Amino acid sequence: MNVQKPHSLKGEHWHHTKFEKFVVVAGRGVIRLRNVCGGAVIDYPVDGETPAVVDAPPGYTHSIENLGDTDMVTLIWASEVYDPDRPDTYRMSVMPDAEGRSER
Repeated sequence: MNVQKPHSLKGEHWHHTKFEKFVVVAGRGVIRLRNVCGGAVIDYPVDGETPAVVDAPPGYTHSIENLGDTDMVTLIWASEVYDPDRPDTYRMSVMPDAEGRSER
């Protein structure tokens, strides 16, 4: 479970092998994904009133932004337990520029 402060951005990373799933259960925001090889940024608007699962597959840089004025609570599932000796987490901005974005 992740509690995120208003108007904050988290993530901005990708994984070689780890799958992650996100469900916002309180608050509102946007989850963004982009293939690390290029392509459009995909925006998934999320909120606790209509919970939905958003998948972040390997090879997609991802972020979650709290757009609201209250804390946002997100349940996060990962296919692998974090291993500090093999973190499989690589920093990369989801939005290198404002072009090429699409909404879902």
